[in-house]
Amino acid sequence: MAVPRFDAGARPATSAHRGMSVALYPTKTPISRGAKMGAYAMNDELMREAWSLLQVVGVSGVAGWMATRLLDPGIATRGLALLAGLFGLYAGSWTLELTGWPAGPTIAGESVMAAFAGALAICAFLKLVSVGLDGPRW
Repeated sequence: MAVPRFDAGARPATSAHRGMSVALYPTKTPISRGAKMGAYAMNDELMREAWSLLQVVGVSGVAGWMATRLLDPGIATRGLALLAGLFGLYAGSWTLELTGWPAGPTIAGESVMAAFAGALAICAFLKLVSVGLDGPRW
């Protein structure tokens, strides 16, 4: 890519916005970048993988939210429900594979019941940790 040359005495065009000066230099056109991104975005396999990932994150987020609402782990952290759901999905799927139990209903190839059971286990563990950190109650 050739870099455009400017005369030493010539100043680039500027755009003033609230006292700030931004130099406007010729760059690639947004159409060429958009065409490249559009070619990648229209890939069917990529869109299928993105949709599957969105479904898995949604199921684990809902399972984690339900588990935190049921058990109230006592730890007030932003994103706890999503993390409990994601770790619960992993732990629940691993437990189902280890025991050989039926998976039940699945979304995007992941068991919904395994995600909920794993999220409950994660939240129960966090509840025990928070009770232990509170110390004795007498």
